Amino acid sequence: MNNLLRKKDRHAEFPSGLRSTAKRLKSRALRWLCASLILCESMVMPASASGVPQLGVYDGNDPAGLDAYGAWLNHPDVWGETGIGFNAGWAPIDSPASALDPYIAWVKTQPARRLFITVPMFPGYTGNPGGPDPTITPALTLVAGASGTYNSHFVNVAKYLVDKGVINQVIIRIGHEYNGNWYPWRAAPNPTAWKGYYQQIVTAMRGFSDANGSAAALKFCFNPATGAPELSDPTSVYPGDSYVDYIALDTYDECFAANTYPYGAPLSDATRQANAWAIYLGTATTGYGIAQWYSFARTHNKPFGFAEWGVSDASYGGKDNPYFIGQMYNFMNTRPIAFACYFEYPAGGSHHQLHSSIADYFPNSAANFLRLFGSTLIIDDVTNVADAGAVTVTGSWTSSTGAPGYYNSDYLHDGNTGQGTKSVKFTPTIQTGSDGSYNVYAWWVSAANRASNTPIDVLASGIVYPLSANQRSSGSQWNWLGTYPLVAGTGGNVTISNTAANGYVVADAVEFVRTIPKPWINEDIGSVGVAGSATCSNGAFTVNGSGTDIAGTVDAFQFVHQTASGDCDITARVASQTNPDSSEKAGVMIRESLGTSSAHVHLFITPGNGLNFEYRGTTGGTTTHATGVAGTPPTWLRLTRVGNVFTAYKSTSTVLYPETITWTQVGTSVTVTMGSSVTLGLTQCSHNNTTLGTAVFDNVVANP
Repeated sequence: MNNLLRKKDRHAEFPSGLRSTAKRLKSRALRWLCASLILCESMVMPASASGVPQLGVYDGNDPAGLDAYGAWLNHPDVWGETGIGFNAGWAPIDSPASALDPYIAWVKTQPARRLFITVPMFPGYTGNPGGPDPTITPALTLVAGASGTYNSHFVNVAKYLVDKGVINQVIIRIGHEYNGNWYPWRAAPNPTAWKGYYQQIVTAMRGFSDANGSAAALKFCFNPATGAPELSDPTSVYPGDSYVDYIALDTYDECFAANTYPYGAPLSDATRQANAWAIYLGTATTGYGIAQWYSFARTHNKPFGFAEWGVSDASYGGKDNPYFIGQMYNFMNTRPIAFACYFEYPAGGSHHQLHSSIADYFPNSAANFLRLFGSTLIIDDVTNVADAGAVTVTGSWTSSTGAPGYYNSDYLHDGNTGQGTKSVKFTPTIQTGSDGSYNVYAWWVSAANRASNTPIDVLASGIVYPLSANQRSSGSQWNWLGTYPLVAGTGGNVTISNTAANGYVVADAVEFVRTIPKPWINEDIGSVGVAGSATCSNGAFTVNGSGTDIAGTVDAFQFVHQTASGDCDITARVASQTNPDSSEKAGVMIRESLGTSSAHVHLFITPGNGLNFEYRGTTGGTTTHATGVAGTPPTWLRLTRVGNVFTAYKSTSTVLYPETITWTQVGTSVTVTMGSSVTLGLTQCSHNNTTLGTAVFDNVVANP
């Protein structure tokens, strides 16, 4: 793959050390701030469900940039990454506090946050691509590393993390992009020694303990680069499953191959972009592309993600290329990708930023990124987050910082005057393709003189939902106003007014959080006694639904679904299920329409009646029980459609990837005539219309 992808201009990893180089070894100087998967206290969680993975970003060397990026993207839960040891000598690794303290403080503010820390195998990367810093003596070598010579330096990092109490909130990247020729720890000169050195580092760091705790649970990320030229088989240095917790890839829209970049006649821009993507993916070369690395991770049952990725305005880059953004999204959206970290920083003479100075660099890519990956919208009373929405103020309101605990820079209050004449309307901009159910929250500053009956109206899908909030309590936090269906555009809003208020009314900020990742939508089908709901967190869907049954001629249940066309399939693991009724149903379904009597095929599990395969052959017809077998959660379910033939499968496998499961067919296939366009998704029916049942699904993958 020589000369197919850029090799990088890699003389420094972090902002403080960036400088130009005459050789221009084809750039990609570190690109980070990766965000990623969710960890348990002592184990790696399964890969995320299909849909938007856990997002992250590298945004310079200031943790404040993480929050700013998350605010722009409307994902306040972004994760971060930083690095140490890219200055001269071992000192920054031996004493990492000055570099890491701000990031450790950031990650500890929210227990669910995670921080990737990149630690170089050789320190002092000062512009000597392909070899260690020549100023360090004795010379650093992979052979010495493989013998344990440098272990004590990495143990110092482990000690720091243990003493800070963040072992379960950090992931260590060691020897990243080893398969290229731009880093001094490149593996090609001695693959065996590189592998041994990696194992030494992991063993030494996990082996540390002191009075503050142990580093035994520390997680490590094995991180090659797409299309790097030096190793014909970049998997040959894989350290082994016991030394690796995650496998991540670095991928940029930069390519040297013929008929790709730079742009120009006779090929169209679109053709060159498609050619480059085929190389990145691995379908146009014999080397290791995205698809091959995903398959490698799957074979080793390791969560897979993107540690760095981005567009680029380098001479060999795709420039403002929303097609690349879309193709990356499509790859992530149809597979269990654990995390995706965007590189929001200029490096090696090229730019990648989507958020910073958007108009100057990649406006079309930024718009597509926001449309596809955006989720949470926060609208402040004065300072609006980019593209989140707008605030309309009616009447005279006072901006104040008099009471602590306000959101962002201030809050508005009505002065307890002019009741019925003042309001603040928060209107979100829902991006195309982001329709769905949103949890809506309001933030206010509470005090004894506030109104206990503050009127709040939520407008959603043409319906006004009147609410009343007690602003004398529950201040300085997000207060849930309910779950509402919002469609693309600016047709929905939240209005806070002072009509008949019995005290001061505060308007500070409103948050809109999509309950489940795109392109999933959830809704109740049929007449349910208790409204259902669905959320997605850490790659798992929690689906709550009531309903009498999914049977007979009419259904009532909660459905998490997306549109599919032609041959399609859906896979999910039912991780857990409540037990309001022994016939409660949680499963996967392919359904011709959202009508209550629609034709459908349904594979589901129950608390007391095992696993069942049922179908309704025609709309309005009677449901037929095809097969029943034993089964309890956790159980994998899979439903496929080929033409009008539907086949059900089950498994109790413990692997992470559905593609590697050995499936057992449930009964025989059934034939149900449906149109080309259908819906597929997850079902939850409590079989008791007065009570919600709950099922948790993970490893959800749809191929629509």
